[in-house]
Amino acid sequence: KVSVWFFDKNDLVKRKNSPITDKTVLEQMYQIFKKDFTVIKESAHCQHIVQHIETIEDSKSAIVFTTERIICSLEDMLRGFEHITDGSTVHFNFFNTSYGPLSETEISRGLRNLAE
Repeated sequence: KVSVWFFDKNDLVKRKNSPITDKTVLEQMYQIFKKDFTVIKESAHCQHIVQHIETIEDSKSAIVFTTERIICSLEDMLRGFEHITDGSTVHFNFFNTSYGPLSETEISRGLRNLAE
C-alpha cells in the first residue's frame, strides 16, 4: 500500500472555486512543489520522515509520485481528527490506545528518526 501524490498545473486552472489564471503564480506553485518533491526524492534525511517509492511522472506541467502509505498527519492524531469529516468516529479508535493517541514507543521512535 502506498500514498499517491499528484500535482498538475492544469487542474489549478480548471478548478470551479477560485481558479488560478495567473501564469506566474501557477509557475511559482509548481516550482515550490517540484522543490519539495526533489527533497523527498533525493534527501537521505527525508527517508526518516517519509519514504519515496516511485516517480510516475515528472514533466513541465505535472508531477506524480508515490510514498510509503500515509494514514494521517501527526496534527490530526493529536487533535483527535477534528479537522477531518467524521474523523473522530472513523479514525480515533484505530489510533487511540490506553496511553492516548501515541504510545511512548511511537514518540521516542519518531524523535529518533527525526534526529537521524
